Amino acid sequence: MSELKITGVETFITQPHGVRLVIVKVLTNQDGLYGLGCATFTQRHLAVKAALDRHVGPFVIGKAPQNIEDLWQSGMVNGYWRNGPVLNNAISGIDMALWAVCRLPSAVCCLLPAACCLLLRRIWTGWPTSAACAPRP
Repeated sequence: MSELKITGVETFITQPHGVRLVIVKVLTNQDGLYGLGCATFTQRHLAVKAALDRHVGPFVIGKAPQNIEDLWQSGMVNGYWRNGPVLNNAISGIDMALWAVCRLPSAVCCLLPAACCLLLRRIWTGWPTSAACAPRP
């Protein structure tokens, strides 16, 4: 099996009940494995879409989705304009989608030592054993 990589980022703008929402879909090289995140900033939804489509999205393509913290940190300092509401919402949408790609319960194992992760998998047998986000040694 090849190494998991981000292959694309799609942005959707919708407006149910008059509320503008920005939805991010992070695609991977595994068939059917993707994550959804919310990047909503209702006052500047088109600016968030542009940031995702032109800056943050292309920046994460080709990278490993398991490196959530690294992608967040490098995404925050990658551009000239840093730490504004548009960039914060764009990166938070990507962040949520990456946690979905790593399947949140198993993604918690990325934060724990390998021994703790194995113990948790034995206790909660419903968690996947071949998760996309493998525990660190």
